[in-house]
Amino acid sequence: MKRTIAVMFILLVGSGLVFSQTIRVIQPNGGEQLQKGTSYVIQWEATGTTNRFKITLWKDGRKVGPVGMKSAGNGMRNFPWTVGDFEDGTKADAGTGYTIKVREEDRPVSDVSDGTFEITSGLLGHFGTLISVKDLELKSVYYTWAMGGRIVARIKANLNGYKGDLAIKYKVLPGGREHTVTTSVDIARNAEKTISLMAKTPAEMGCTGVPLQVTLDPANAISETNEENNVLFKSVYAHSEHDGKLEYVKIKVGGAYVDVADGAEINFGNLEIANTDIMVRVLNCGGTRIENAELTVKQNYQSAMRDPEGFTPQRCRSFNDLMGSKANIALSPGIARTYTIPLRLAVKAPSRCRRTLNEVTVEFKCGESGPLNRNNILKFKIK
Repeated sequence: MKRTIAVMFILLVGSGLVFSQTIRVIQPNGGEQLQKGTSYVIQWEATGTTNRFKITLWKDGRKVGPVGMKSAGNGMRNFPWTVGDFEDGTKADAGTGYTIKVREEDRPVSDVSDGTFEITSGLLGHFGTLISVKDLELKSVYYTWAMGGRIVARIKANLNGYKGDLAIKYKVLPGGREHTVTTSVDIARNAEKTISLMAKTPAEMGCTGVPLQVTLDPANAISETNEENNVLFKSVYAHSEHDGKLEYVKIKVGGAYVDVADGAEINFGNLEIANTDIMVRVLNCGGTRIENAELTVKQNYQSAMRDPEGFTPQRCRSFNDLMGSKANIALSPGIARTYTIPLRLAVKAPSRCRRTLNEVTVEFKCGESGPLNRNNILKFKIK
């Protein structure tokens, strides 16, 4: 039965008017489980009151401390409360047997929750943010172009774990198109799980790395107190591993650099030996740092004796030698560097010989683990 205390004041004014004053607590009113540190609205209904209201927290029938004051007014009244907080900044302990009492200031008009409620404990996560019993945290993420494009995310279920559908939104910044994929997950309490989802390859994604924003549960379908750990921003690349690439190759001919394409033929005229330079720009197109890489330039030259009578020609000259190199190259993800290597290339065969092959190979070797063989070798011919 509701324990509302009603006080009757009789004012002998004129023919005699009677004013009734009542307070009735609506919530919390028994059976609730309120998590410490979360937002909650204390609610009551008042009639005939004229003063402010004092709200206090009680436990097992004993006053624990003042929660706050509310301005005067009648009808349905609300007081926003951070569960467990007192006026002086101290906090109540987690536990059972709590009630809320609302009283009109300076008058004995009051009401208390019909039944007791529980204050449950909460944990503080990053930046002092409260973690709820359902809290999914996005620990890491990367995008891979393998198998048509995939989002690979590592997710942690803080406290009580999570089982059910989970949406993941991703987009390339700035202004990229948003994509959403959905999967079912079952993650135990305080456990982590790596999931791989088919995802469209964002058109904006390039070899130099672009900022990718990934968001768990973008529509907030899962009730969580901490939403800040649902978003990660990461520069993503074509691969999670390192991936060396020859961005361009140029060679100096007649005092000027010319671009060299794979399979091209470069004409040095009537020179027999060309003292020249080659300019190469290398790029790490992957997501991890390249260490101890090497840039090499080799020439494969073959010529044979001239034989006008049609006999099988004897080899005149042949070599496959390293002409120049640059060692100990280190590149962070998305970083490119340009190197110039001086060369002394054989061009024209001596008069007694005819040239049968003259090919130059430029190769970017990316350490012991090797590159992903994506545009890291270029070959061209000299004539």
